[in-house]
Amino acid sequence: RHWQRYDERWRLSKQKQDLEKVKDKKPPFVFFDVHICVYKGLADTLAETKTEKDIGFVRIDSSPIVTWIRGQAMDWVEGYGDILRSLAYKDLCKIKGEIDEFREQLLMPPDSLDNL
Repeated sequence: RHWQRYDERWRLSKQKQDLEKVKDKKPPFVFFDVHICVYKGLADTLAETKTEKDIGFVRIDSSPIVTWIRGQAMDWVEGYGDILRSLAYKDLCKIKGEIDEFREQLLMPPDSLDNL
């Protein structure tokens, strides 16, 4: 019952579809910061979670599920990070192109007083 709250986030086929939708929308960088922090926080919280519990004479070891959920959370962090990196690289290339264009315009000798 405790782990059911994580169920909707971990549909593997849905992960790639969701990340592609995010990439197509090109959201602001704050969007990525929020989502990366949520999944990183989840992974960090689970790292601190006690994985063994004694119930009567039975010891329950939840370390496999904790490890799996942490791995999935880090996959989401990596996915959002990859999209953020690719979008930032495209923006960087665009800005570099604009800088190069402005540099060329500045280096051109003026041919009239108006162009000066």
